[in-house]
Parts: sequence; C-alpha cells; structure tokens
Amino acid sequence: MTEMRLNVLSFPDFNLRLIDADSPSDVGSINDSRYVRVDIPSRSCNIAEMSVKGFIFADRTIGVSIPLNKSQMDYNRLVRFEMRNANKTDEDDILEIALRSFPSDRRFHVGVVPDMKVAAPIIRQWISNLTEPYVCVHKSKVVGFIDIEPYRDKDCFIHLAAVEEKYRAVGAAVSLYAHAIKVAKDKGCEKIHGRISSTNTAVMNLYARLGAVFSEPHDIFVRNEV
Repeated sequence: MTEMRLNVLSFPDFNLRLIDADSPSDVGSINDSRYVRVDIPSRSCNIAEMSVKGFIFADRTIGVSIPLNKSQMDYNRLVRFEMRNANKTDEDDILEIALRSFPSDRRFHVGVVPDMKVAAPIIRQWISNLTEPYVCVHKSKVVGFIDIEPYRDKDCFIHLAAVEEKYRAVGAAVSLYAHAIKVAKDKGCEKIHGRISSTNTAVMNLYARLGAVFSEPHDIFVRNEV
C-alpha cells in the first residue's frame, strides 16, 4: 500500500485534511478532521469505492501544460490590459475578487454541500500564501490576479487566478494568462502548468487558445462530519 500524502489545515471553526492518494485503497480511516478532501488519479471504479468509505464525488480536474520552449505564439500581443506585480496595497482587492469568483470551486468548498462560510477562510489562507502574484488593472482598478510558482526543475505552475466577471469577456483573463506565460518564458521555464476543473469550460478554452495540452485527470472526493 502506498503511503498517503496528506496535510492538515487548522481554522478557528474546523480542521481540513487534504489527501493525495494513488487509489481509494490508500485512503484509510480518518477521524481527526471535520472536512476531508481527497485527490486521486481518475479511474472508472473510484466513485463506487470511495462511496463505500463515505465520500462523495465532487469534481474531476485536468492537468494542463504549455510547452514554452516550442511555442511560437506572440503572447505580448494578447496582453491588452495593464499588468503589474501585486503589492501590499492590492491584498484586499485580490481577496475580494477571489471571494466573488469561487462560489463552488472544490479547492475551497470542501463540504458535501458548497458553503461560503467554510470556503472563505480557506480562500483567505490561499491568498495569504500567494508566491508571485500579478494583477490586471483597468483605469487604476484591480480587476483580476494570477499567481505563479516554481514547479519541478525548469517549470512554473499557475497556482491561482481570478477575474471580475464583467471583465472576463473583454480580454482581462486572456491578458492575465498570457502575461503569466510571458513571465515564465522570460524566466527560462520550459513549461507552465496548471490544473483546472473539467466543468470550467471557459478556462479550458482559454488554455486551448494558448496552446495547452491536457492530461492526467484526477477525481476529487469530499467528506464532512456534521
């Protein structure tokens, strides 16, 4: 049996146990956390096996990678909004955008039923731990952000991104992702990676436009003790 890779996050009102496992058989008995989120490579039998353990299927995510060393795309051409490094004064704006942008995202909604009271402190922790955030600005207003972090040897990973809804269709989202790719390429990264929900067709289409390859589907399961 493969040892589970796990982490326990503590919040004022609950504990969250995050588990990365290779299969349902690796997920043992867990009684020390009110909320449990399990990430497992997708297999057709996972839902039935995890149901026996008291988990529900919550999402399927897809790995994304863009080979920067092979891409001939002019990413500068896609950046139509002002982009800059985030600073301390942007933190409240970034948090507010994130709180409005993730009404059901299973990275944060870890209960059987999505609940913003549970998701909000998790989102706040993610925002407080951003590695290298950039913001998208329209008329001096922050309308979106993206965060990249080192990943493997010469690669980067898009850790988190969000855009105010009314600016998504007018180029803010494309600008953010194209800017992140340009930053990664300038750093000498060979690939930039991400992971998105298979239900998020808008971002999947955006990645496809930017030359992404999709692979490694994972199943997300959640369980919470009342």
